[in-house]
Amino acid sequence: MARKKSPPNAKGASLVLPPSATADKNKVYVAIATFCEKILLETGYLTSAIRAIDAVMIPAAALPPSGGELFLPISMLMLFRSEDTRDRQLKIRLRSPTLKLYDGGSWKINFPGPGLSNHVFHTGLTKLMWDGEGQYWIEAEMDGTVVAWIPLSVKIAPAETLAAVPVPPDAKGSPDTKKANNTKKAR
Repeated sequence: MARKKSPPNAKGASLVLPPSATADKNKVYVAIATFCEKILLETGYLTSAIRAIDAVMIPAAALPPSGGELFLPISMLMLFRSEDTRDRQLKIRLRSPTLKLYDGGSWKINFPGPGLSNHVFHTGLTKLMWDGEGQYWIEAEMDGTVVAWIPLSVKIAPAETLAAVPVPPDAKGSPDTKKANNTKKAR
């Protein structure tokens, strides 16, 4: 199979793309799969992951019992690309540190086409099924094939670590800070 040439680079020479990048127009490619603090979805299909996260520390007081739901204030972002416009089935699974597998849901997605197009899948919160401290994995399956794994290391925060975290000056208007300020005034 002949390799396709891409547009010339800055020096005028043509770059040759590997066959794997151009061979199968029916395949779905993963452009990014990560946890992050914030996701910006801008016009023109521009997606930005702000502050990538691969580890979190949870206060012991916030932990549910084993097998309980733990909601983390982080986002999950997956960006898929394909030239095939047919509907696809995306299934998310969670693998715990003890290798238990939990269902994370299923979604029908499509690519608008024609030509190479994107589909952005994202969450506002991340839900884990608590199974202890360790390495969690999110598995993304597209039409029966695992296409991405996203790791997340979860640790229990020591109490002295949490007490040493200062309150940022811009948090004065948050509900928790107002309550703390009111408590100080009452004393």
